[in-house]
Order: sequence, then structure tokens, then C-alpha cells
Amino acid sequence: MYFGIFLFWIGVCITFPHMLLWACAFVCWICIEVIVRKIEEPYLKNVHGDDFLKYQSDTNRYIPKLSRFSVDA
Repeated sequence: MYFGIFLFWIGVCITFPHMLLWACAFVCWICIEVIVRKIEEPYLKNVHGDDFLKYQSDTNRYIPKLSRFSVDA
């Protein structure tokens, strides 16, 4: 959902290039960051505990289908 909002704002800013639209897109991005980091993630940690922490460490924040990967040395 949040990635869709991001794509929407990028499309609007490309279609109608104006600095005010870019400023609105930036404010929207900041609001989403605050909501996700300060409200949603703490709630999910509280409800799901270690299961959410494992999910969070294995998954990207905004595009879950793109799993993180690590190179083992």
C-alpha cells in the first residue's frame, strides 16, 4: 500500500512538474515514515513479539516481496 502511494506521487510529480508537488510528496513520505516507525511497527512488535522481529529482519519495509539477503563469509 505504501509503495503504491509512493508510485502515485512520483507519477503526479513527473506528469505535473512543480516544486510544490515535490514538497507535498516529501511531506507525504515523512508522514508515512512516522506512522510506520512510530505507530505500526511498535504495535506489531507488541502483538506478535519475536515472530514479527524475525519477519522484520528478513523483509524490506515497503516492498515485502523483495527479501533481504546476506552474504555469509
